[in-house]
Amino acid sequence: MQTSKPWYNDCVLDPQIVMPQNLSDYRNPPDKIFVTGVTGFIGCYLLKELLDRTKADIMVLVRAKDEIIAWERVKNQMKKFHLWSECYCSRITPLTGDLCKERLGLSEDCWRMLEESVDYIYHIGTYVNFLLPYHVLYPHNVAPVIELLKLASSQKKKRLIYSSVINVFYLSETDPDMVIPEDYTANKIDKVNGYGKTKWVADKLLQAAGDRGFAVELYRLPYVCGSSDTGYVRQKDFFWYILKICLQMGFAPDIDTEFPIIPVDCLARSIVSISLQEKTDGCHYYATTGLQKITWRDIFEAFRKEGYELNYLEISQWQKHAIDYLSNRQDRSMIPLKMMLLHPKPLKSSSFDNKNFRSALVSPHEIDFSLQILVHSFKQYIDRNHLI
Repeated sequence: MQTSKPWYNDCVLDPQIVMPQNLSDYRNPPDKIFVTGVTGFIGCYLLKELLDRTKADIMVLVRAKDEIIAWERVKNQMKKFHLWSECYCSRITPLTGDLCKERLGLSEDCWRMLEESVDYIYHIGTYVNFLLPYHVLYPHNVAPVIELLKLASSQKKKRLIYSSVINVFYLSETDPDMVIPEDYTANKIDKVNGYGKTKWVADKLLQAAGDRGFAVELYRLPYVCGSSDTGYVRQKDFFWYILKICLQMGFAPDIDTEFPIIPVDCLARSIVSISLQEKTDGCHYYATTGLQKITWRDIFEAFRKEGYELNYLEISQWQKHAIDYLSNRQDRSMIPLKMMLLHPKPLKSSSFDNKNFRSALVSPHEIDFSLQILVHSFKQYIDRNHLI
């Protein structure tokens, strides 16, 4: 339980959480898989890949008052992205619970069943909120990691796969031109919001577990967008806020900064493919930033080719223009963008090495995509839903 001690002390893993030497190993390919976050955007794609690429029975944690509602939540989310097939019914078992609670809100009997049967754990569930403080987000994003480490080391050894983010570390103390290695472990972070702090602490806990003999995989995700099939645009995130105001104003910032991005279907394919490979114990790191370098200029040019009128402004002029534009409109959904625009370099991103990720891919085609086709799908989705 979190106390009044400094938040960064939470990254010290309880010494009692260890991997006993006498446990039987997990099966690979897995017979039983446990997944969190399947009713989220990334989780439902990952669930489909696991169903298609393995023969495992898959137990999924769902926050719902009963199993019927849990089933509906899983099916509706997959149907939303055209992923559902009735043949999946016999292999999915929804478990009603809550990430914020002890044993993830599951009964003792259910928890024991997971301890004895599960081979792989995929922890995708997270609460993304850039405004709430650390102590509010701790039960959602840190406490579940501790519970899952206990699960991974009880009755039999289990492999734990975790979705982190590439910008989990605020790299103000590093050279701005530094290419960040996949296993980078910043020992301090500064000026980070509550969400970033929770992801940093979770990373640290999992790294410590790897040092204690746990089988851990850390996938550090870039911005994850909709697939080319659906063109789905998440309307409450940074990428959409920037796109929306640029397309509305007809002005874009004149920058050539890299923007790491990967479509959700490519991401899910790559995580499942790599996670099913044989590996040694310990912590393995993968920055899932794709094979092609994409810049903001590339994205804006792709939208121009789709018929949008976008003129370029120097970044400081664009920021001022955007702030003035927002001040004259009553669009509360864009409040997070107004806060973002006050940052001196709102679109700055570090560069990340992804050698581990690239070398682990069975085929580069698993994450290959056309930016222009992707943007064309975005345009169709935007037009169809009258988002501009």
